[in-house]
Amino acid sequence: MKRFFQTIALVAAFMVMSAPAWSDTYTDHVSIANNGKGDLMIFPAYFAFEGFHTKLQVTNTRNDMSAIAKVVVRSPLWSQELLDFFIFLTPTDVWEGYLMWSGGQPVIYSEDDSSLTSTQPTFATPESPMQQPLVSVCDDAQIYGYVEVFLTHVFPNDVVIGGDNVNLTRAPVKKADLFEAYVGDGTVDAPDAAFGFVPRAADLLGWPTNILAGNMQIQSPLLGWSSALNAVTFKDYLIRQPQGLAETVIGDMANNNLHEVEAALARNDIGMPYIYGDEGNTFHFFNFPTKYTRLDLDECRTANWLSEYVGFVPTDFNAATGTWGAVRVRYETDLYDQKEIRRTGVSPIFSPAPVDANHFPYELDFFSPAVSGFEKGWVRYTLPNGPSEDFNLSGDPLRYFGAPVIPFVMNFGEGGFSMMNAFYSERQVQGISPVTGDWTNLPGYQYARFTPST
Repeated sequence: MKRFFQTIALVAAFMVMSAPAWSDTYTDHVSIANNGKGDLMIFPAYFAFEGFHTKLQVTNTRNDMSAIAKVVVRSPLWSQELLDFFIFLTPTDVWEGYLMWSGGQPVIYSEDDSSLTSTQPTFATPESPMQQPLVSVCDDAQIYGYVEVFLTHVFPNDVVIGGDNVNLTRAPVKKADLFEAYVGDGTVDAPDAAFGFVPRAADLLGWPTNILAGNMQIQSPLLGWSSALNAVTFKDYLIRQPQGLAETVIGDMANNNLHEVEAALARNDIGMPYIYGDEGNTFHFFNFPTKYTRLDLDECRTANWLSEYVGFVPTDFNAATGTWGAVRVRYETDLYDQKEIRRTGVSPIFSPAPVDANHFPYELDFFSPAVSGFEKGWVRYTLPNGPSEDFNLSGDPLRYFGAPVIPFVMNFGEGGFSMMNAFYSERQVQGISPVTGDWTNLPGYQYARFTPST
């Protein structure tokens, strides 16, 4: 028996050594962080209008390293950058900020000392908070939208500044020291960090980079309503270059391009419960964070879009100006009550119906199911399944099925206000097999079966 197992082990070893290997980039890629810790996060929606605000929290989960993260606030229609800024996270630090209505406009507000208020540097306090208005172009909305958070730099070692050893790895850490280590001889707009590592370099050196966690809480103090969701978190995204205040877009200057992030996020067969009537009302939200509509700012029309998802289809093209109309995603629905009764089709099931019925027109869309006769149940949404084909960062063919979308639910009613994630089916991701030259499934692409805690 022992000889039998030795023979099996020998044969297995020869098979492993003789089999052609997958490209490293087919196995070294971004994925959804199933433990909630990563280096890229998306808060899929915020509210910042009278009566409602959104609290954001970003946590540095390490007790032995400092980090810099960049927060980018985006508009709902065309994902325009409304504001971006850095937060300075010392070991185990939590940044807390609010997108809220103040002084007749939406602002980002924070009393947290991770928020910078001047380049002196000075940091926010309750007496002198950070309060900055959001700025949009082409009349895009500011009172709601979505938020991205990028891990941009880590400091796993103490540093020497001006001949003095400076502690950046053991609480308490001075925020001014962390600022000095990151900005260096540069400016906040264009840092020149002499210390620490961008995430990709830190990863290659064995330092942990999947260290951020986050949650959002949409609140109405007047009504006493509050509900929370965790951020959608990606691991091993790995920014490759120092970040300044110029716009940071997913897939730019990172170890993964936009198509790879879309593959990790692809999903379909989306299910969302609803209530309608005396119990309350439901809104279904769909965030397409990789669409990235690019505008012709002179015409305020779509010039192009960054995503390669096959579902993003323009409604028209203006040959005279060379610009596209709105880029939309068609969907189909199955509507169910709670007793196996079903309605199908592509006719509008929403009130008010979208301008172009059964299309999602924007980067952040929301509708209210309102169907006579069904007071509660669920809706199945089916989006164009693909395949969506492009290349990963290393030029290897990569395709995914499904849509890169973040769906979630809001309920409003006499029972209060609540949010919940949608349920959905993950979709397959494929690469070219080194053995057959054919498209072959990449197992575990979207979710790692096990994420080591570091």
